[in-house]
Amino acid sequence: MLSRLVLSRYTLSAAGLLVLGVTCVLYAVQPPLYQSLMLLMLKLPAVAPFTDWHWIPSAVRCWAEGVDVYVENTCYSYESGLSYNYSPVWLRLTFLRTGEQWSSTAALAMAALFL
Repeated sequence: MLSRLVLSRYTLSAAGLLVLGVTCVLYAVQPPLYQSLMLLMLKLPAVAPFTDWHWIPSAVRCWAEGVDVYVENTCYSYESGLSYNYSPVWLRLTFLRTGEQWSSTAALAMAALFL
């Protein structure tokens, strides 16, 4: 019983990594197909993957510069007019501010580690 549980856990992790890899390849090679797939899965798909990991460091940077991101995050480059709707704890993580250019890489690594 325990060996089946361990095997199924590894199988699910491998399947998750495979799906993650396929979506990454689709995003790089066939963006229209990637957007169609995201539209099937999500109500309002974002223009780029891992947008939360672009959004949060931009909000941290704006907050540090004195901008009230609860009204509007003016530092977010993908879409304007959005207000902050995450935990206030994220705004205190000022080390994220310097890693904004690495956000997709960090999010992909975290997704892979999670799986």
